[in-house]
Amino acid sequence: REAVERLRIANLVAADGFVARPEAVLWGESDDKGKVLGIFSDEGELIASGRLEIMLKPEDLVPKLDFDDMHRYVDLPCALFGKAATSEAARGQGLNSYIRYIGYLLLRDSGIRHVVGTVVPGAPMVKLMRDLGYQFIESPEGWRRYGYKSEGGTLACYIDIIENWDRIQKILKPIANAAAEHYPIRDGLRPARRAVEALAV
Repeated sequence: REAVERLRIANLVAADGFVARPEAVLWGESDDKGKVLGIFSDEGELIASGRLEIMLKPEDLVPKLDFDDMHRYVDLPCALFGKAATSEAARGQGLNSYIRYIGYLLLRDSGIRHVVGTVVPGAPMVKLMRDLGYQFIESPEGWRRYGYKSEGGTLACYIDIIENWDRIQKILKPIANAAAEHYPIRDGLRPARRAVEALAV
């Protein structure tokens, strides 16, 4: 918990294109209910993290995305991948993609079809997400109501991971396999056994 909070505060409070109130990135109820994935350096420092949450009702989506209409585009329950943070020294190694791929494997095993999120238009992840099959919806008012404030409009986004599974495999699996050589999955992720086996194939 403390390591996650340190990473988020250092990398999400003042990021490119938005600012966040510190209390908005602290560990909370959503972290307890969801699944927080993390990558640790050889020295034991948390260098990348992301969180998966299951959204059951349309009203669950609004405060998470700061966007009112996502339920019109996805099947519920759906998943939210968010609170992604990577330390400055570890960027460019594909660690966010590694975490994302493990998350997709877990969700596919559980039968979840859609994953949602939001992103600022100029974020480096946008091109990769588009290649994976994400659909984007402009949100001109941006993040403004729930602890984040964007410099302009944002993009609400969603992907059908079943429909786009071949693309996800083609793009993310090589990145994940390369990262897994240096950052192997440990026993702490026991519920992901099938995902680990799929990653190793």
